[in-house]
Amino acid sequence: MPRPLFLIGADPQSRQWLEMHRERLAEIHAVGMLVNAESKADLEAIAAIARGLPILPASATDIAETLGLRHIPVLISRRGIEQ
Repeated sequence: MPRPLFLIGADPQSRQWLEMHRERLAEIHAVGMLVNAESKADLEAIAAIARGLPILPASATDIAETLGLRHIPVLISRRGIEQ
């Protein structure tokens, strides 16, 4: 995995997690995938919290199933899977 990847939703828990971990995610050049977003407003709200971190709206069903993930937010890196 060339760059760490984090999966988040638009829910309050994901927003809080992103606020808490934004600096570290920026330091490690992580890329975000926004899953479960229901509107453009959700994407805009997450982008505002991310303040420049790359966030892509995407379906992460395949990734979640392959890695056995049941909960988001999560960071996936060479070190493993962290929540």
